Amino acid sequence: MHNTNSTLQPKLERLLDLSLACVTMLLLSPLWLINVLLAVWQHKAPLVKIVQQDVLCRDHGLYRWQVGFLPTSAALLNVANGSLSLVGVSLNGGFGSIHRADLHNLKAGLYSIAEIQHRVGLIGLTVEQSMAHHQAQRSTSLYLKYLLKGLFSSLLYRTAHLRAPSSFKLFGIRIDNLRMAQAVDLICADAAPRVGPVRRPCNVVNFINVNSINLAYRNRSFRHTLNRANCTLADGSGVRLGARSMQVQLKDNINGTDLMPILCAQMVAQKRSLYLFGSAPGVALKAAVALQANHPGLIIAGVQHGHLTDLDNDQIVEAINAAQADVLLVALGSPIQEDWVMANRLRLKVGTAIAVGGLFDFLSGNIPRAPLWMRELGLEWVFRLIQEPRVKFTRYVIGNPLFLWRAFVLKKSQADL
Repeated sequence: MHNTNSTLQPKLERLLDLSLACVTMLLLSPLWLINVLLAVWQHKAPLVKIVQQDVLCRDHGLYRWQVGFLPTSAALLNVANGSLSLVGVSLNGGFGSIHRADLHNLKAGLYSIAEIQHRVGLIGLTVEQSMAHHQAQRSTSLYLKYLLKGLFSSLLYRTAHLRAPSSFKLFGIRIDNLRMAQAVDLICADAAPRVGPVRRPCNVVNFINVNSINLAYRNRSFRHTLNRANCTLADGSGVRLGARSMQVQLKDNINGTDLMPILCAQMVAQKRSLYLFGSAPGVALKAAVALQANHPGLIIAGVQHGHLTDLDNDQIVEAINAAQADVLLVALGSPIQEDWVMANRLRLKVGTAIAVGGLFDFLSGNIPRAPLWMRELGLEWVFRLIQEPRVKFTRYVIGNPLFLWRAFVLKKSQADL
């Protein structure tokens, strides 16, 4: 049965490629006719072939219009003649080269799993793993699924002609444009507890999402608090769109849920410890148990729920300091958590304090994560809205459109508020 499927599936994909390419070319024919006429007018050949190498080091001559509209749409001719597929191996040279002879039966594609995840900054499969997954799960449903994801992500998150600075300001808030691995290295490098007669403030890391930007838009004090952090990380598809309005490409989508497995693995290797502070009673403890189950050897220095009064603040700081934790996770919700960390950073004897929002609910299993297909489309917020419509209504149904209005219509994203 497997052999039959492995023989039949490429034929089905070829049929789909040819059918969809022909339909699309028919729809684009008026534009293509204009491209041909413009090329003739300028005494140029309408089409050129650009040699491009896929990640399996295979050369491909991709058709491209010399002048006119949608120049890369000419690659549909490659799909029609069978030299490319709509969904296949990535043609992105930035992904490096992979030498896997067993994957050569996969054609290069205009869309790929790796490219889709890269566009939304998703930290998931490596390029090699994504190709192995494609081959192992190869089917018509997978082909159609990633074709639709590719079309959606290319419309919303296309990265052509974008710059990738090390940091930039979005609505007056500094954002450090880092890779996930860079963020983890930075946290661990600064994680040694502040002890001894001379101590410097603990390092502060904040995640910047649409909600925190909206909160800071009219709140100068909170905006100042966010900018005083040592490191601010871009979290979510909304921030990615906001950055795009400034022609900036985010290197990765760095959220707490994706960061924790990588951070914990590194902390185990370096024998660092965590302290979990915040969330409802019992949630931090449940999250700590889950972390240790998933990362044997991880040191949990302590846990403390976040339902406290101001009178408890000194006791909390003393308990955290007594635990001698390397990294402190604070889950009190924005803007309380960021304000709390900044107010206590001179007293805290931890190396790094990270404001993590609702992270403990995810780590504990109290709230399930959005399915992968929604994360690949940058729609995790839709899943959260479905889970808690009353709680998240203002944040997402009102907040997200307001953010986009300010970024793309009012053009305020570059304003130094």
